[in-house]
Amino acid sequence: MISKIIASFKGAEKQKDKAPSLVNTMIGKFEILMPENHSLPIYLAQHKYYSRNLPRIAAILKEHIDGFSMIDVGANVGDTIALVRSLSNFPILAIEGDENFYEVLNKNKDLFSNVEICRALLGQHDEAIHASVEDNSGTAKIYTGEKNRIEITTLDRIIKMHKSFELSKLLKVDTDGFDVLVMLGGWNFICSQKPVLFFEYHSEYLRQNKTNGVAFLEKLNSIGYDNVIYYDNYGKLLTSFALNKTELIRDLDNYMRGQEKLYYDICVFHENDTLLYEDIISKEKAFFNYD
Repeated sequence: MISKIIASFKGAEKQKDKAPSLVNTMIGKFEILMPENHSLPIYLAQHKYYSRNLPRIAAILKEHIDGFSMIDVGANVGDTIALVRSLSNFPILAIEGDENFYEVLNKNKDLFSNVEICRALLGQHDEAIHASVEDNSGTAKIYTGEKNRIEITTLDRIIKMHKSFELSKLLKVDTDGFDVLVMLGGWNFICSQKPVLFFEYHSEYLRQNKTNGVAFLEKLNSIGYDNVIYYDNYGKLLTSFALNKTELIRDLDNYMRGQEKLYYDICVFHENDTLLYEDIISKEKAFFNYD
């Protein structure tokens, strides 16, 4: 099915309704432009840990890795860049598929140095599909079978076009249930570079798109990824364990069944980066005052 091989961004290409007005909004240490109906500022204000985990992890990786850089898939208007850059500075490739969000991202990028932006809808394969997109408060979903024609490409192809990011050691993907498909479309990059992976894991959305999240984590384990950190959808540390504990992964996956608003942020480390994992999980436990 087509729905198995396309990616929907926080901001995938949507119908051409009148765009909401832009407002200046403080995200981290930066005042960026955002659509006035964007829900992120509300979540950041209500939940003190929301979206703050990735910036902490990236800052630690930057300390350990020479020439560190990051790929941000589902960059939206640049909010992740603002949060990450509030703690550390390194090159970022920001990929966004929605035309309106991309235009705002383009306006915001001048606030940051060493940022390349790219407009592309990512999936598992290169192809053209017939689909439409419905936008809702800063996120969007693709619906197939419509008259509009949308071009899908892969992360592997985009990275070839941005060669300075071929050695990136952090890949962030936030695509509302299509994250696995995006990473499968970047499988050559993942296998060769073995980056730290930080992605949204929404079990219910994965099932709706007939994508098996547990099987994907097993696939990562088969190529040497061996440790994982789970956060809840508000950014609070849940647990960490060896990636070969398939029964525990299944339990965490099953816990989400039927819960549209619940998801995890997952950070996965290759066996080559065991020392990095140990440093990060130790500092994360200290941050949350966990024994």
